[in-house]
Amino acid sequence: MPFNNSVLLVSDIDLNEADYSTTLSGCIEQFSDYLESEPALYSPSTVVYYTTHADLALTIIQAFDPDVLPYTVCRSHVQYLVSEIVARGYSVKYCKHLITGLKKICKFYHNNIFYNITFRWSVDARPAANWLTESQAAQLLSLDLSPVQELILHLELCMGLRRSEVGRLKVSDIHNGYLDVHGKGSMGGKFRRIPFHHDTQKVLDRFLQYRRWLIDTHFARWGICDIPEQLLIWSNDSRGLFQYNIESGSGLDGILARISNLVYFDFSHHTLRRTVGRILHRSNVKIQTISKLLGHEDTATTVKYLGLDMDDMIDGMSMMRIKGIDDCDEI
Repeated sequence: MPFNNSVLLVSDIDLNEADYSTTLSGCIEQFSDYLESEPALYSPSTVVYYTTHADLALTIIQAFDPDVLPYTVCRSHVQYLVSEIVARGYSVKYCKHLITGLKKICKFYHNNIFYNITFRWSVDARPAANWLTESQAAQLLSLDLSPVQELILHLELCMGLRRSEVGRLKVSDIHNGYLDVHGKGSMGGKFRRIPFHHDTQKVLDRFLQYRRWLIDTHFARWGICDIPEQLLIWSNDSRGLFQYNIESGSGLDGILARISNLVYFDFSHHTLRRTVGRILHRSNVKIQTISKLLGHEDTATTVKYLGLDMDDMIDGMSMMRIKGIDDCDEI
């Protein structure tokens, strides 16, 4: 990875050097304030993306140089960051996110250290996992998300819904303690009923409050509009309120991608659903029960979801006992 020692102090952002904060937290705050002051250029989720990754990148560099600030970042800092995040086993995608955040905040502080730096990332050759670890799942659920992001993540990671099922869900499908879910297939999909997770009501209440605000805001501005019966809706100014496209799933994919940008591992809608099955299995829930919760036609499909590996087989053998033999005292 070639580096250039020169630092070019050029930027189209009007910030005087005398105004620079002298602390990392202060710099992040100045950076965030600037991004938020340009809503036409940076959406709220984009602001979070840049500030989160810039903060984490600089925090990692602090282990090498405790006094580092965005306007003092130099070649050796970038070199340390790259070597450290690669050593930690971060995915190539997440490494790129960290570099992007650092580039953005350095440019804001007139530090164009990245002007002549080229990164050559190796192909991410790690085996693709079909599920998350429990610590990764816990990390996702601890993120500070919008009501829409939180609901989608909860429905897929805590209740095992498919992307299409999330999009099909209607307000009328919400009952006291359970959801009516319409799965794959024509004529509205195959029906199943899923009991609430212990956090479902809280997540739903927060989202429904946001949904009500979205509707009220639109009415206050335009006077009239059709309200989709789907639970998940979005607003496009004067054009009205809309449901997410169930067939393409592009809107839901975009929301999940923005959540993925906040962590160092990759995942998809299907990954979240598989994770539900695996965690239930490791919690000793019966295969038949997991199959019903996930809406599978048979348990053979469910077994494929669980990703049974050598660790599972070792655990199984360690629990095996033959009455009358294993209970005997050794002679």
